Amino acid sequence: MMDRRNFLAGLTAPVVLAFANKAQSAERRETLRVAPETLTNIFDPHFTTSFTTRDFSYLVFDTLFAVNDRWEPMPQMIEHWNRSADSMTWTFALREGLSFHDGSAVTSEDCTASLRRWGTRDAMGGLLIGATKALEPIDARRFQLQLREPFGFVLDALVKPGAMVPMIMPRRLAETPPNRPVTEPIGSGRTDSSRTNIDPVTASCSCATKLIERVRSPRSGLAAESMHASSGLS
Repeated sequence: MMDRRNFLAGLTAPVVLAFANKAQSAERRETLRVAPETLTNIFDPHFTTSFTTRDFSYLVFDTLFAVNDRWEPMPQMIEHWNRSADSMTWTFALREGLSFHDGSAVTSEDCTASLRRWGTRDAMGGLLIGATKALEPIDARRFQLQLREPFGFVLDALVKPGAMVPMIMPRRLAETPPNRPVTEPIGSGRTDSSRTNIDPVTASCSCATKLIERVRSPRSGLAAESMHASSGLS
């Protein structure tokens, strides 16, 4: 038989729980909780498929292309590009004024070296490099990709956002043997890791915040909003 105390407790419990849930919901709205899939001390975007490393790399490094909110390739470090009528020769030109966090200018040699290294580690990159006849600089800002056989996914490969991402690093780092991770996280991205105390876990939190901002924004996507879609594709 239920006594008066238990009866009253049964009546007030839903009210107490409702207030608790309301307070908790308000707190949750103000707090972003991030649980990285792994903890890592690898800072090389070409070396591991860890998304924690990838998130860190998106803050420190940059890519030649990025996807917009419709998953279309958009120029990022690239100012313009063109391809031959048979799609066997691709020419890319970097934007002016790009520089790495160590102060050195980003050049076409950095790009070709980075792509070759990425191609030895990534499956999609391996397919692209395997179909490539030549990947060489033309001058400081331009480089050319010549295919030995048709490959219909050139931009798809260069724009892939999943690990391992074809991020650009200085040539001296890109020439690190592919079986050894790069230990200097020097890129041309928004965050200079040499001046900012940032680690992969912090990077995951920051990337999660930026993802929420992008979802809320009508112009979402990985492609930088400040970039102009001047493809020059013909």
